[in-house]
Parts: sequence; structure tokens; C-alpha cells
Amino acid sequence: MNQTVLDVKNLKTEFITDKKAFPIIKDVNFTLERGTVLGIVGESGCGKSVTVNIVLNLLPKNGRIAEGEITYFDEDKPIELQKLKQYGKEFRKLRGENISMIFQDPMSALNPVYTIGNQITEVLHEHYDISKEEANKRAIEMLEKLGIHNAAERMNDYPHQFSGGQRQRIVIAIAMVCNPDILIADEPTTALDVTIQAQILDLLDDLRKEHGTSIILITHDLGVIAQIADEVAVMYAGEVVEVGTVAQIFDQPKHPYTCSLLRSIPNPENMDKKLHVIQGSVPSISEISEKGCRFANRIPWLEKEHHEEEPQLHDLGDGHFVRCSCYKHFFFEDKEEETLAEKHVGNVVLEVKNIKKYYYPKKQLFKPLGSPLKALDDVSLELRKGTTIGIVGESGSGKSTIAKSLMKLHDITDGEINIDLNGKTQNIYGIKRKEDLDFRKKVQMVFQDPYASLNPTKKIYNSFDEPMIVHNIGNKEERFERMKEALKMVNVPVEYLERYPHEFSGGQRQRLCIARALCMKPEILILDEPVSALDLSVQAQVLNYLVEIQNKEDLTYVFISHDLGVVKYMCDYLYVIHKGRIVEAGSREDIYNNPMHIYTKKLLAAIPEVDYHFKEALATKRKENEVEFKAQYHEFYDEDGRAYDLKQVSPTHFVALKPE
Repeated sequence: MNQTVLDVKNLKTEFITDKKAFPIIKDVNFTLERGTVLGIVGESGCGKSVTVNIVLNLLPKNGRIAEGEITYFDEDKPIELQKLKQYGKEFRKLRGENISMIFQDPMSALNPVYTIGNQITEVLHEHYDISKEEANKRAIEMLEKLGIHNAAERMNDYPHQFSGGQRQRIVIAIAMVCNPDILIADEPTTALDVTIQAQILDLLDDLRKEHGTSIILITHDLGVIAQIADEVAVMYAGEVVEVGTVAQIFDQPKHPYTCSLLRSIPNPENMDKKLHVIQGSVPSISEISEKGCRFANRIPWLEKEHHEEEPQLHDLGDGHFVRCSCYKHFFFEDKEEETLAEKHVGNVVLEVKNIKKYYYPKKQLFKPLGSPLKALDDVSLELRKGTTIGIVGESGSGKSTIAKSLMKLHDITDGEINIDLNGKTQNIYGIKRKEDLDFRKKVQMVFQDPYASLNPTKKIYNSFDEPMIVHNIGNKEERFERMKEALKMVNVPVEYLERYPHEFSGGQRQRLCIARALCMKPEILILDEPVSALDLSVQAQVLNYLVEIQNKEDLTYVFISHDLGVVKYMCDYLYVIHKGRIVEAGSREDIYNNPMHIYTKKLLAAIPEVDYHFKEALATKRKENEVEFKAQYHEFYDEDGRAYDLKQVSPTHFVALKPE
């Protein structure tokens, strides 16, 4: 029988603003058993992160626990966490040693001026009376266990010297080095590509099995939940609206919100249908009411009297609970989602010819010049009007370098990028200033990092207005109309134009970045991980909008993503890139139904399936593909690790194969 390690009862939290108390978390209940994984899902603003921050007493100064109990069951005695002082000696001992947390952004979680060795051993010295040698030994062992090669040497490296996936492993090492009873993981794989994501999930699963660690996993990716969680808590607007096992939540969802989330997942069998969208948005702090159903405004069929009716928690048996007054008789109209309009494929509007981008090491006195880093090595591709090409690959493979080359954000070492400007095909790296302005109006980009894309000192209105002023677009009223139209389509209120970037969540910032690019009404839009920071429901809205305006305006997209499910839905033609080389190119059907390169197979095997029934099969498949990748490596790469040139295997399918 499982042993409870954490019990949260009737938790209610308030934020005090202008001497008024706003209820944020209301009547939250859940238990965590030893050695199990509890997944917490919901959109941004639902209270997921606030809930787990309460467990560690990391609320901001204006936050307080109004009611409820949080009990941690130590081996010696139960401890009521809500009664401990936030920075008291007892809680400082618990944090890190008994309860640890993996934060969402590894770069922010790590101190840039300390080596990673110092940051890991600091935790050990805080909680244990051990020597420097013993602390270093335990830190190295943990890094090796987490797959950091040459761990002893890399202990002296700084965070910026590691990739995103490696930094996330280091954050996990800091959290796990004391072997805590409870590990809280807040969106640990959101910004990672599918292969690194699969590795991190496997690592968490191994740590759970080896040490009996209990894990609370926060994510908006239901595929991740299906592959690792034992139980699921669905949160909406500060309430847990449904709790159950993975089987209960995925096979027998009872709350309308849970059902809506599951319907928002792209269906691989219906790639020609619009994605299901949840109407409306999560209420803000000031909009949350103490009484009534918080989800009522997003249920179009719900009768008015149910809006003010207080939803009760119903026990459905076998650990399945739902907070809903109409769970027995709610329904979705059984109508098929709208079929996407057929695309009109036009002529080539952009052609990349054999581009190379090399980074040369700096010259050092009395030292020979080292070999260049080949970020892009002889890459060619073409883009036809009205279509979407997808560029996929792991972090560091060259995806974003292609995007920056297409936008002329850096010089290229060799090659051409040709585009039609004023009725003439021209290489963008040879055009003059006037033509350059025309090019930048014609081609827009949504960058990967929403935090760095918006000027923190300017209101959103100014960030939207500036590029339109540069390109002499309309008067003030006409520009404002463009802003309103773009914001409406990405489900952002017009009032947000008067706010600053720091007032938004990561997902909201990404939506604002997409809207800003669309204000320019470009012909070609380069999308670098445009929905990676978005919730499932908002992701569906944005993707539907992108497809809709593409069909309406005959737009052309370059879509860069590590989410192969989204790529499958969005793209007509795909390029798979590895180590700066295109290793496979083909139509959507070619790549997903008949992958031929070992690297493509490895990427596809790492996609987390939403169907939890295939959990074990997928883990086995990933391991088999890893073995196959190593065994067949030299069939697809030369002695220097460079992928071979592409060979045509069908009219639309090209694969990098060894010359015969």
C-alpha cells in the first residue's frame, strides 16, 4: 500500500492589492503518494505554479494562506508546512533536503557568475556537514547519472557554456543531489526539443524508481502527462476541477474543461480539420468571483442559473473527483470541426542555394587557428507561395541559424538567398537600402524568446506602432485598427496595449509577438518556435488563426519547431536538419509515414503520445532507436560526422545517403 508524503486540504490563498484581498487559490485538495507522479495541468493563469509555490512557502509578500492545511509526512513526524516561518530555520532545512523544485527557466534558475560545481555543492554544504571532497564527489556522481559527459572537468564550467538541455539537467542535479522525498518540476521540458524532453522524462522516471522520489509535475503538455504521471489534477482559475488516475482523466473525463483540453490536441488522423478551440480565456485576478462556477462563461450551452450556482466536489469512486454541478448531463455538440480550405500552391517566392554559415575561432598568439564551427553547411531549400515549410531538428542543429539567415540578421559565409523584389529576383545579401526596406516589410519573423523580443521600457502599443511608422503604414487610427485586428485573432484584449512586457506571462508575450508581426501584413512569415510557450487551448487558437490568414491572404510560412505534432498539422513540406546539414526532405506524408534517415526516425520516436496505453511501448521504441542510431551511424555520416549529400528517392522525397 502506498504511503502519503504530502496532503493538501482545503487550501485557500489570497493576494492583497490596494488593501483588497483577491482569492487566487480556492478549496484545493490533493494527496501525493510515495514514489508516484502527480501531474497538474491547466492553462496559464490557472494557479498551477502558485499552488506548488505555496507548498515551499515561496509566495510573494502580498500573498497569504487564508485557510487550509499542507502536511508533509516526514519519517519521524507529520509537519504542517503552513505553520512554519517562510525563512525560518526549520523551513530552510526542509527546502532542498526534503522538498526540492525544478524551475521552468534553467538559465534564470542558475547563477551566471558561479560555476555549476559551486552551485551543486552549495546545496550539500547547506544541509550536511561534509568535506569539500565528498561534496564534489556526490555532485560529479549526480551529473554523470544525469548524462553530463566529462562531469569532473565540467564542474568548473559556467551555465552559459552548456546547452539548454544540459542546463535543465544541472537544475535537476541541484534539486536531486540531497535525494529529496518530494520533487516539484515546474514545466521542466517546455523549451526543450523532443529528444532532450524524452531524456529528461526518462531521467525523472528513473530517479523516481531508484530513490522512491514523489514528483509533482506541472505542464501544459498532455502528452508528457500521459507518459509519466500516475495521477492528474486539472486546475482552472485557482480551483482543482477534476482529479483522477491517468486512465480516468484521459478515458473518462467528467469536467467540461478537462474534455475541452483533450479536444484541443491535434488529431493526427484529421490534419485537414481546424483544431478545437476553447472559447474565451482564463479570468484575471480581478475577474475571479468568490461565488459561482468559474468556468461557466466559457460553456456556451450552460443555462444562466448554473453560472451563480456553487459547484460541489463529487466523489465518483476509485479516487476520481470532479467539481461540477452539471457533470452528469453536460454535452458537446457532436459537430465536425471545419475543414481547412485547400491551399493554392504558387510559384517559388524564396530560394536558398547552398548557403554556409561558419563561425571562426578568434586568433590567438602562438596558437594555430582552429577549425570553424559549421552552423550551416551547404543548405538548400525553396518556399512556394501559399505553403508552409517546416524545419525540424534538435537544439543546436541549425534551425534558428537558417531563420536568421533568411531574415538577413547576420552575414553568411557562402551561397545565395533569392527573393522576388519589385518584379525582379534578387539575392538579399546584395540589395541596396531601399530594396532592403521593401524586403523587411515583405518578410517578418516571430522570434523564439518572447522575453527578449519586447522592449521592457516601452508599452506594448509603442512596440507595435514603431515598425509600422518605420515603413510608413497608414495614420495613427489606421495603425490602431491593425493592432486591434491582430490582437483579437490571438485572443489578447486591446487594453493590453497600455501595459508593459513584465506584466505578462511567457505565453501572453508570445501571442503579443505574433500579433506584432502580423500587424505588418507580410507576404512571408518566419515562425521560430511560435507556440512552444503557449497552452494547448491558446496554441490551437493561434495555429487556427495562422492557417486561416494564410488561406485568406495567400501567406507563406517558414515554421521552425521542436514539436513534431504541431509541425505535422501546420506544414506541407519538411526539412530535417542535423549538425547544419539537411538530412531528409519531403512532404508531410513522406516524413511521417516513410522516414528513411536514422536521425528522422530518432526524432519521431521521441514524440510523447497522448495515449497513455503506449507508455511502455514508446519507452522501448526510444531505446531501440538509440541503439539503431549508433549502429547505423556510419551508413549516414562520413568519418568526420558530416551527413552525406541528399539523394532523391521519390518525386518529393530526398534523403542523405552514403554514395554507392
